Amino acid sequence: MSPTADQTIQFARKELARYHSMMQPEAGNGPDIQVGVFADLLPGKAAPDNPFDHAIYIDIRKGCGVVAGANPRSCLLAVYRLLQEAGCRFLRPGPDGELIPRIDWSQLQVHLDETPSYRHRGLCIEGAVSREVFLGIIDWLPKNGMNAYFIQFREGFTFFDRWYDHKSNPFVPSEAKSVEEVRQLMAEGIAAIQQRGLIYHAVGHGWTCEPFGIPGLAWEPIMEVPEGVSRFFAELGGKRELFHGVPLNTNLCYGNPEVRDRIVEAIVD
Repeated sequence: MSPTADQTIQFARKELARYHSMMQPEAGNGPDIQVGVFADLLPGKAAPDNPFDHAIYIDIRKGCGVVAGANPRSCLLAVYRLLQEAGCRFLRPGPDGELIPRIDWSQLQVHLDETPSYRHRGLCIEGAVSREVFLGIIDWLPKNGMNAYFIQFREGFTFFDRWYDHKSNPFVPSEAKSVEEVRQLMAEGIAAIQQRGLIYHAVGHGWTCEPFGIPGLAWEPIMEVPEGVSRFFAELGGKRELFHGVPLNTNLCYGNPEVRDRIVEAIVD
């Protein structure tokens, strides 16, 4: 098992112990529950072949038993699913959005054998985003059975800039962050995604800009493009030019093999 996968299982175990201590603080020790993948805990149980698929199995009798998943990500989803069956609710990101009941854990009885109806269950970064919002939503996703997060563009710069620059709020001074500072925030978020074993989607629009020397930080139009680059743009009405002047909204000519090569090389790098 890779270090990242093992990290996710360890995190799942810690989360179970943490919430158990809130639900029954007088208990002292954590619950007598095994948390792991099917291959280790239920070797006879079939798991999906595709690593993006999920399956969970929970068998708790009098507060003890097994919480298992088809893969490490599924283990974490299974832990949160058990907590929901125990009465927990994760209404919005952050501790103030959680309802954690006090229960007698020794009376807990749960048996579930589930697979999700949809493989892809994720959110995309949008709007105006602070560090707290960014990390909070990543933490909240698996608590509600979601498995993926998509950060648009290479740095997601424009979303953080909207929050910290306060352009439309004359009463709050700007706290604008540099691209490098946003990259540091991104690194924090990616580490949180990896810890939870979530599926990480990245860039999107930016792949049509950055490989050709055009900045793709936001949706603003630009005045000029690097010399010779317009030949890579999709032809519209007989012209190859930026769509309304905005690089992020401009399609490329994917029939051109050099376009495909440049994008693939940028992704690999």
